[in-house]
Amino acid sequence: EDMDFHMYRVLSGDKKLTHDIFERSGYEHLAPKQVCMPRKYHPTLVSGIVEGLGISGDDLVVLKLCNRSRAAGVIVVVAKELDEVLRDLLNPPVVFEGWLQDHLKRMRSGSPVDFGFGGSSFEEQRRHWWSNESPVFLAERCCHSVPTTMDGRSFDGTLRIGFALRSRQDQDNKPWEQFDANKPDDFEVDWLGGYWKLPKGDLTSPSLREMIVSAARTSGTCT
Repeated sequence: EDMDFHMYRVLSGDKKLTHDIFERSGYEHLAPKQVCMPRKYHPTLVSGIVEGLGISGDDLVVLKLCNRSRAAGVIVVVAKELDEVLRDLLNPPVVFEGWLQDHLKRMRSGSPVDFGFGGSSFEEQRRHWWSNESPVFLAERCCHSVPTTMDGRSFDGTLRIGFALRSRQDQDNKPWEQFDANKPDDFEVDWLGGYWKLPKGDLTSPSLREMIVSAARTSGTCT
C-alpha cells in the first residue's frame, strides 16, 4: 500500500509525467502543447521553445516548474520577451551571499517578514525558480477558455479535473517495483469530474498573471 501511494504521488506531483500520461491515454487534444527544457540558460533555449510550441511575436507562453503547485513559479510571458525573462529566471546572482546580506539588512532594519516583494509578484516567482531543484522546466502554449461569468465579471478560467490514475487492466497483477514512472503506457486515466477555477483578475486586468493564472482563494470557483 505504501508503495502504491508513493508511486501515485510521484506521477501526480510531476507536471511533465502527468502531461505525458494524458497524451499516451488519448487526451492530447485536451492538454496545451508543451515542451520540456533544461533549467539552464543558453542562447538557443528560446529557439527550441518557439519551434516546439509553434509560437512567435505576441503569442503567450506559460512557464512552469515541474514539481511546484498552487501556481508557484508560474509565469506568463509574451514570446518576444522570452529570452529576457529566461535569462533572469535561470541566472541567480553570481555573488549570492552578497545578495542575501543586502536583503537581510532590510529585514533587520524594518520588518522580519519584509521579503522585498508582494504576493504573486514576478520577484516571488523568480525566487521559486532560483530555489527549484528540478533540472528541467516546462513551457506551454497559453490556451484561453470560453469566458466564465461571475458577479457580472468575465474571467478566463481554468478547468480543473479530478481523475484517478491506475495501472492498466492487463497489468493489474504486475508488481509495483516493475512499473516505470517514465513509461506512461503502464497507466490509464479515469475521469471523475471537474469545475472552473478562476484567476484573480477578470478579462480587463492589465496584469497577464492576474488575468490568466487561476487562484481559487481570490476569485473562487464555479461549476
